[in-house]
Amino acid sequence: PPRGPTALTYIRQLASALDYMHQNHVCHLDLKPGNVLMDDKKSQVKLIDFGLSKQYDDEGGQTSSRST
Repeated sequence: PPRGPTALTYIRQLASALDYMHQNHVCHLDLKPGNVLMDDKKSQVKLIDFGLSKQYDDEGGQTSSRST
């Protein structure tokens, strides 16, 4: 597992991605280690698997749904 400044770099990137999503009224709903890809060579993380994500309007009402 990453330690020190590398771990903080990854945490900040993940937080930034979630902040961007929330500013655009999208909630991931499945945040877990398996949905975070790490590239140690580039010191980057990527959030994946938006299958459960939902979009919301300004008042908090759901504007998207998943059909099975």
